[in-house]
Amino acid sequence: MHATTALLISQPLLLVDDLETKQIADAQIGNLAAFNQLILRYQTVAFGIAMRMIGDEQGASDVVHESFIKAYRTIKTFTGGSFKCWLLQIVSNRSLVPLPNPQRAILQMTGNWGERKTLTQLTVDASVSPQMHTEPFMLNELLERAINTVSPDLRIALLLHDVHGCTCEEIATIIAVSPDTVTQQLSQARSLVRAYL
Repeated sequence: MHATTALLISQPLLLVDDLETKQIADAQIGNLAAFNQLILRYQTVAFGIAMRMIGDEQGASDVVHESFIKAYRTIKTFTGGSFKCWLLQIVSNRSLVPLPNPQRAILQMTGNWGERKTLTQLTVDASVSPQMHTEPFMLNELLERAINTVSPDLRIALLLHDVHGCTCEEIATIIAVSPDTVTQQLSQARSLVRAYL
């Protein structure tokens, strides 16, 4: 057997959890590159939560940016458990703080109804009726409005569970309530969405 082959076989594979644990440890001693790797893993889910909570792309970007800065400054306080939950707790807490920009605050209160982005390009199949093209967009729009009618404390539980796949226990950690409370919040939020629809 070749020496390098034997060396490769004898080294344990670094699993994702092990890699994350190492990156956290490195970030806690000030390694910005390690922290950035952690952020890259969770930036999409963090932005998704902030965007759904705030309803304004610039506001969501600001919240995520501020949250990541806070996470970097306080990562030494992370003592174990789920880093994802710890980070999303920072994001969700910041998302619930009133926005300083009055225009964004109005957009948040109205659910951003007047400022929907339009598709810049749509490939249309002539054999399909126009109704078939518009139905998915109309359903998404209706669902967005329904979610926006739910209060922020219920909305965060709904988004974390039904959109981002967090467990009730993870959500309880993120929003600092009991798992039973999360279950009740999910039930109430779903009822409100169904009633709206």
